[in-house]
Amino acid sequence: MIHFQELYETSVVEKDEHRNSKQYKKLSPKMRNAVDDIFKKMDSKPSDFLNSFEKTMKEVSK
Repeated sequence: MIHFQELYETSVVEKDEHRNSKQYKKLSPKMRNAVDDIFKKMDSKPSDFLNSFEKTMKEVSK
């Protein structure tokens, strides 16, 4: 039996939560844009993200 707390911890993620981290705030504006692009692509196709990880990294790094 799954408890509500376990379900909440695994499936509810705040959008743009990565922007609140200290490491993100230390990045240059160009690197922030790259990180944002990666998260945007991951959010749009979460099931396919790992399969196309290398392609995504190449696209974002340009």
